[in-house]
Amino acid sequence: MAHEDNIQQEIVESLAKKYIELDKRQSKIEALNLEQLPAQVKDLDKSITEIKEMKMTNFWEQLNEYGSQLKVYGEKLQAIPKYILVRNRIEFDIKSKFVIKIVLWLSLAVAILIAMVVMLLIELSSRSEAKDKYELVRGFYPEVAAQVDSGYLVNRDKLIRQANINITRRQQLLDAEINAQQAVKMSKEAQQKLRHLKKQKK
Repeated sequence: MAHEDNIQQEIVESLAKKYIELDKRQSKIEALNLEQLPAQVKDLDKSITEIKEMKMTNFWEQLNEYGSQLKVYGEKLQAIPKYILVRNRIEFDIKSKFVIKIVLWLSLAVAILIAMVVMLLIELSSRSEAKDKYELVRGFYPEVAAQVDSGYLVNRDKLIRQANINITRRQQLLDAEINAQQAVKMSKEAQQKLRHLKKQKK
């Protein structure tokens, strides 16, 4: 009997717990006020529809405005001529002092460069000529060439300086001799003219 009483007690407690849970759920459902939910859903749906319609209206208005602006821009583009004649005119003032100075400086630089090139060519030609002459000395006067080579190796600067002095002196003597010969010739011509004049006076 005690065992049966325990089973009944457990069944009663279990049913009581379920009842309490159902009562709590019912209280929560009543608190949610489900009867008013359909109306609230309808109001929400209506609000969403109105918002959608409002946004679509604004969108179409903005789209129409953009279309009007594009139409205006299209008309302006149509008004622009397809071919525009452009004449490039470049004016150059040759009287400008700055331009004249640049031209003068460039001309001077070119002249200096040409002079340097000419001097370089003359120097190269002179060296080539001197080399050829020394080759002749070595070919026809080997003893003199040997002396020159030995002296060049021992005291090059002194020999070159003395050689230049000797060349200058010889050139001066040669010029003096030529001038003397010309003076003698002119003197003879003058004497002949004088004799010729004396004969004409007689």
